[in-house]
Amino acid sequence: MEFHQLRYFVAAAEELSVSKAAERTHVTQPALSRQIKLLEEEIGVRLFERIKQRIHLTEASKFFLEKARQILCDSEMTVQRTREEYGGARKTIRLGFLSPFLDDLVAPVVREFQQRHTNPLTKPPKTRFIEPFVFSNTVLNEISF
Repeated sequence: MEFHQLRYFVAAAEELSVSKAAERTHVTQPALSRQIKLLEEEIGVRLFERIKQRIHLTEASKFFLEKARQILCDSEMTVQRTREEYGGARKTIRLGFLSPFLDDLVAPVVREFQQRHTNPLTKPPKTRFIEPFVFSNTVLNEISF
């Protein structure tokens, strides 16, 4: 099993479309389909029901999707933490919050943090794997110091 196969599977499961997943991951549709088929063969479970040009999640794929997201997130966080600890990268705090809480709770805490730490950078996150957890009215931000 390869990370790119997990990324392709997650994209297809979230989009419920192989062509949209291929566009999102910047690969051709046949290549993405082939990698998902290889993944299905390796784990011995059918991950999608293919009905009339559409794909539908199976019970197995719903379970596998949660685990695949976690694996991808864990690997990305491990790389980031290694860079922070041993490669001289700035440490990062990722915040996710509902926008109604921005003014009363989050903004004062972020201002305090910025005052205590010299030269913090505030920016949107770079990670690809936060998006499954984004809901309406949710604000994501990243602070490096």
